[in-house]
Amino acid sequence: EAYRSESKTFTELRAEFEQICAWQREMDKMRTRESIGTIEITSRQLKQTLLPFIEAKKDLLKSIIRDEARIQCARVLKTLAMRVKILAAIPQSLKEFANYVQQTADYDEREIRLIRGPVDQMYLLLQTNDVKIPPDDLVALDEMHGLATQYSERLLSSKALKESEHIGQSEQLDKDIITLNSNLSDFTLAIMSGEFVSVAHFDDPETSVVKRELAAMRHRLEQYATLAQTYAGYKELFGFHADDFPQLKKATDQLRLVDKLWACIAEWHAAYSAWMCGDLTKLDAEDVDRKMQLLQADAFSLNRKINSPVTEKLMLAIDEFKPVLPLVADLGNPALLPRHWEHLHKAMGKSHDSSKSFSLDDFLKWGIAKHAELVSDISSTASGESQLEK
Repeated sequence: EAYRSESKTFTELRAEFEQICAWQREMDKMRTRESIGTIEITSRQLKQTLLPFIEAKKDLLKSIIRDEARIQCARVLKTLAMRVKILAAIPQSLKEFANYVQQTADYDEREIRLIRGPVDQMYLLLQTNDVKIPPDDLVALDEMHGLATQYSERLLSSKALKESEHIGQSEQLDKDIITLNSNLSDFTLAIMSGEFVSVAHFDDPETSVVKRELAAMRHRLEQYATLAQTYAGYKELFGFHADDFPQLKKATDQLRLVDKLWACIAEWHAAYSAWMCGDLTKLDAEDVDRKMQLLQADAFSLNRKINSPVTEKLMLAIDEFKPVLPLVADLGNPALLPRHWEHLHKAMGKSHDSSKSFSLDDFLKWGIAKHAELVSDISSTASGESQLEK
């Protein structure tokens, strides 16, 4: 059982079988009694001892080869049956033809001869040595030969089919590529119009309508990209140079720009709301300045590349907030203490309640802009006092 379980090629099995047969022939040549000069040699006992081992090993090898022949025959049958079925198909569309060409590209009669050859050789070896082949094995062997013949015939008809369909399918591929490029051009125009450049959605902090439309456009572009990859593969499969699809790159770049635009708008709304409605005593002036610079740079770049009503609206919104920045710089001073806030409230005619929060929006509505110089002085004083206390 240990020997049977070892993995061996047919070449190795045949070599061992031939070695055993050679030993058996040598044993058969040995005479029972032989004299050499005055010495008489008796080989009967040696033959009686060795022959059973040789016969047993020979029978074992026959059994292993028969089993291996059966397994390999079944494997070749399965391969041939599958390939004959594929070769028999008549592709009706470009996709089916491309798949047919791809599947059958490596089909070769020599390959089949190489994998079925050992099967024939194993059964021939068994028959030559008077091993009875089971009827089912013989049926399978005949079926393999029949399928091998069909395979050869199908290879010839497949070659003729591919040659006859090549021009027509290549022309269809070119038409499909033209259609795809046209769709990509329409996509590029669509992404730069309609909901995507409408200021009607600008004041929606979540830009939900635009987000939904952008998600649909992303999905659509993914489908176009998949098609482009497929068509490029078909081109190479048919022996042509694959298209680069510049329209796809242009559409992708435009979608990224519009995506970035609405992300920037959403970021602006989030930042503006936090600055205007958050607790003014916790406002970080340096963070506001840093974000404003980034938002302004993005808005300028987007307006230069897209130049739509939406980009102009974004730039305008940012520009309108700029005059408030000096106040933000002073009011966002972490050195301001309750007494400083009380002073500012009193200047605006408001009472200061340290238990209640107030926002930048509140201060602007109360007229803090009229007291900009006072705000600057109090902020500077607060910074000086903070330094002295340290």
